Amino acid sequence: MAIFNRDSEDEVARGARAVVVHAETHGGDRRDSDARLEEARGLALAIGIDVRAAQAFRVRDRKPATLFGSGQVDQIATLARQEEADLIIVDNSLSPVQQSNLEKACEAKVIDRTGLILEIFGERAATNEGRLQVELAHLDYQPGGWCAVGPIWNGNAAASAFWAVRAKPRSRRIGA
Repeated sequence: MAIFNRDSEDEVARGARAVVVHAETHGGDRRDSDARLEEARGLALAIGIDVRAAQAFRVRDRKPATLFGSGQVDQIATLARQEEADLIIVDNSLSPVQQSNLEKACEAKVIDRTGLILEIFGERAATNEGRLQVELAHLDYQPGGWCAVGPIWNGNAAASAFWAVRAKPRSRRIGA
């Protein structure tokens, strides 16, 4: 979907079938959760994602491994299977570990709110500078992060090669 080059496993395809989920935390009002789910649904629809279902889950304590409790993860996986969804959009921030664990448990691609917004920016970037800035933001957002000289080595040779050959010289030109 996004204009720039990434691994195919990182891409979210136009027309992908998705479910949207939201973790209601302490003090969360049901109306706030409904509004957030509706907003996330609208963001997904803006880039051509077929949202099949949306559901909020009350989360007492954020779980470090998945954000949601194990029973809730099972419910999300069941919902995704029932709706034949290949994408789960979590309308909260996820750590890389939480994202990976949810993908394994649900057997579907998982993106959080930040990932969804970056997909929108990537699709709508019109200039080379805009596309490069979004690409740099995606690399910054992905697991592994950055250090002063480029991406922290995490076994992702493609990201390291991208930094050395393409991003480093261009980021100097755009002042990133």
